[in-house]
Amino acid sequence: MYISQQQASGLGRIILAFKNTPMQYARLMKKEVVKLANGTSENPAVSIAKIGYYAAVQNFMFTALQTALFAAYGDEDEWD
Repeated sequence: MYISQQQASGLGRIILAFKNTPMQYARLMKKEVVKLANGTSENPAVSIAKIGYYAAVQNFMFTALQTALFAAYGDEDEWD
């Protein structure tokens, strides 16, 4: 498998990892919405719960941790 020069760089690994997570959440939510729309979901309540979980809970946790990480990383003046 080939990777781009951006993916191979140190900074690219960090930035692209944070960009990939929200895209994966959106992919999982879309999959559950399509299942509900097509009527192929075995349990609609579980599909709705997954959509809510990835749209709200998981997104909130990821954003909070990402913000904390960047705040800690960018706060180098306090360490001097």
